[in-house]
Amino acid sequence: MKRPSLDSARFGYWNQPIDGEELELPASQNVLFLSRLIFSSLQKKNEAVFDEYTIKVNPPVAGNAFKIKDKTIDAIALAGGSGAKIWVLNNPDTPLILKIEGNPFGVDVELTEIN
Repeated sequence: MKRPSLDSARFGYWNQPIDGEELELPASQNVLFLSRLIFSSLQKKNEAVFDEYTIKVNPPVAGNAFKIKDKTIDAIALAGGSGAKIWVLNNPDTPLILKIEGNPFGVDVELTEIN
């Protein structure tokens, strides 16, 4: 993944990696990040289109906080038009996807530890 992917990708890359194969993603795709363009739209409009689904910011309530062990992480909870739930790091420079539940592409992920 190169800088254009992090800056403006509108699609995730959800395929299984192939051991030993190096893959360069096109600028339209990224891995485990929302692009800065998508994140900016979420901040300005409380919604954006990612993977052709509208994702919307959920209001911050205790039930949608993202935690690793007992530590609450500064994250934004999102609801996807596909039914997916997404938590993304609240950082415009590195909007890392922390967790996805119900990904329509079959790949759910969750960050479980930080060293």
